[in-house]
Amino acid sequence: MPAEHGEQGGIPRSSRASSIAALLVLAALWAFFLRGAFTPDRSFALLMDNEFFIGAVLSSISASIAHGDWPLRMDTVLGGVPLYNFPQLSPLYPLYFASLPIFRTPTEVVHSMHWITLGHLLILQINTYVFLRVIGASRIAAVAGAGLFAFSANSLTYAAWLNITAPYAWFPLYLAGLVGIFRFPGRPSFVAMALVSIVLLALASPAQPLIHAILLSVIFVIAHWASIGLAEGWQRTKHPLALLIAVGVLACMLVSPVLMPAALEFKGMIRWIGPFPPVVGNAPIPFTAFQIDQLSIRDLAGVLFRQEGAAVGSPYVGVIALALAGVAAVSCFGSWITKALVFIAIYSIISSTGSNLGLAHVNYLVPILNKIREPSRFLVLFQFAIAALAALGIDQLRRRASADAETSTPARRLGQLASLWIVAALGTALLLLTDGRVISPVPPWASILFLLLLIAITLWSSRKPSRLSNLLIGALWASGALLLLAADVRWTPAPLYTSTYNTGGGRQLDKVFDRLAQLDPQRQYRVIFDGSIDKQMASMLASYKGIRTLNAYFNPAPYRQFEELYYHGPRSINYFQALGARYLICDSCKEDAIRGYSFLESVDALSIYEAKQALPHSQMLTAVDGTYASLGDFAAKLTNADLSQGLLYVRAEDIDVAGPPPQTRCEARETRRSDSRMSMVTRCPTKGVLIVNEFFDEAWKAAIDGDRARILRVNGSQMAVALPPGQHEIEFRYRPKSFLFSIPIAILALVTCAVLIALRRRARRSIQSIA
Repeated sequence: MPAEHGEQGGIPRSSRASSIAALLVLAALWAFFLRGAFTPDRSFALLMDNEFFIGAVLSSISASIAHGDWPLRMDTVLGGVPLYNFPQLSPLYPLYFASLPIFRTPTEVVHSMHWITLGHLLILQINTYVFLRVIGASRIAAVAGAGLFAFSANSLTYAAWLNITAPYAWFPLYLAGLVGIFRFPGRPSFVAMALVSIVLLALASPAQPLIHAILLSVIFVIAHWASIGLAEGWQRTKHPLALLIAVGVLACMLVSPVLMPAALEFKGMIRWIGPFPPVVGNAPIPFTAFQIDQLSIRDLAGVLFRQEGAAVGSPYVGVIALALAGVAAVSCFGSWITKALVFIAIYSIISSTGSNLGLAHVNYLVPILNKIREPSRFLVLFQFAIAALAALGIDQLRRRASADAETSTPARRLGQLASLWIVAALGTALLLLTDGRVISPVPPWASILFLLLLIAITLWSSRKPSRLSNLLIGALWASGALLLLAADVRWTPAPLYTSTYNTGGGRQLDKVFDRLAQLDPQRQYRVIFDGSIDKQMASMLASYKGIRTLNAYFNPAPYRQFEELYYHGPRSINYFQALGARYLICDSCKEDAIRGYSFLESVDALSIYEAKQALPHSQMLTAVDGTYASLGDFAAKLTNADLSQGLLYVRAEDIDVAGPPPQTRCEARETRRSDSRMSMVTRCPTKGVLIVNEFFDEAWKAAIDGDRARILRVNGSQMAVALPPGQHEIEFRYRPKSFLFSIPIAILALVTCAVLIALRRRARRSIQSIA
């Protein structure tokens, strides 16, 4: 048996054959737990966030890459939103497979995201196994612990969000690298493990999982320093801490194209927080919002017996896993790793209760940590800690039945038994208080009897310790914990016919979008929605077909853009027509909504209205209609404007970019157009202004005949360039500064890693040549 997770213990040795066998067992468990998820008529990705948010974003990213552009922007929703600072996911993460054509329709999305989720669950399981081996668990215990975490009730909840499942898949591997750095600071493999995994985690989503990774890093560092540094001196912890800091610096540099834009530009975002008023930028979230989806004291019984969980988490681990965790806590508490895991388990389960046990008041004041709003989101850490402790507990019970059982102190053996009996007694007591709230297929009394049976077998086997008893005890507890989990947590996804696309009018809207694609094949105009149509869902669904709208289901979203462009309902006359909204789709159309529009046709009970005077995507004008001082001033002047001949309102300082009416006939033709790049050719006998009906953003850069040109803000929120007489080629490129600045930082980090690897190999060859 391996040493008991102390500093003198090493990683349990594994032959290649045993490692392959362990991987096969892990794959078999993955197939067993997810056996109900391999049918083509079911999917974990049926949550609206997948079909009409993350899926639509991945579809846009995939389309941009297919056209040879890097997906810096999504042109189809809210007048075109930036993606380079999107905190939910990044196209740089390779395992989203964004470069493949697998996100073209909502149906493809729910299939593709489902299988990518299943793949990440396998990665999560394997990486948890690696972590458990690094902290000293045996193969049997590590397989069990990996299954307990990967297929927990909390993981089942998270399976509905690919952009949460994916980053957490790398969470245990990062912690394995972190622990390895402190236990074996001379091994560069752990440095590489920590660096690669935290980079992949941050690329998958620089949000909640990254915050949790930072939190656990602090906990493990403090635990190591408190146990080893204080006992053996600061020199014992200085080198591994320096390595960890180096990993953090390199990781931040490598993921700077993701982190830097998201962090620097968060101040310009608006974020929705459930039923509470939205928060703009870095404004504090109200404390009352931190009390949503928190567990009550009574809900803590759900740790032992599965009950209806919170919306974004579940505390259920089961009586066997909790009993094993208790064994590890009393047996291995001298280990700094065990201390850290016990603290994580206690801290996270208390945090999940929010204000009911008071820890929400502390978390609310901690920077970065207070970005995690729902208390139940801490339950993923509780599940992880309990699964890891359960694995260590299995090895402790195996020691009782092994030939060296006499080395275990009586106090430790008594503590192990006490922890098992306490959990059994606690379960029995809670059984009387559940009041039918348990939703587990396994009756609570059956779980308790199963635990008592395992305790009895362990006591009997301990009477005659042997290698066979050792293996028997390990196999029984491991299989018992996994079987109880499999019985209680059924990994059966919802059928496809229950998707929002199928039940919420998605197919009906799709027919309308097919017709709009015929009416506007060049995508010159935008679409708005009214009546009882879900504007957010409709806009994201339209995005799959490349139809441009003024709504979005985005969180967070650019605040100024949301304020100026989002269609909540009718504003002043001509406002949305000036933004290019030529088509209005509604079911029950109100009179004020269709003002300025005329009925065109009906498609599957949905009406299409048209405003022929709506401004196109681009136009070349030679006369200024007037000036405006603010967006409100521009909207007021729009009321009496005639859009049929185009529109050009400029700020007072730009009044000389064109002449007075009447207009001179000019030509403007688009030669290339993508989400982040537009090329146009104009021809005009006089000076004029090329207007592009895209939201004015300083990230846009313009060039006229190859020379950089100033972009004007016209018509409230549109872009334009002033042109001299003649024929010209104009190019607009979307080049956000924060993203461009981050690229050389990432390249520098890559070069640094390459140099370090080369120096390491050179040093190794030198040592070998001397030997």
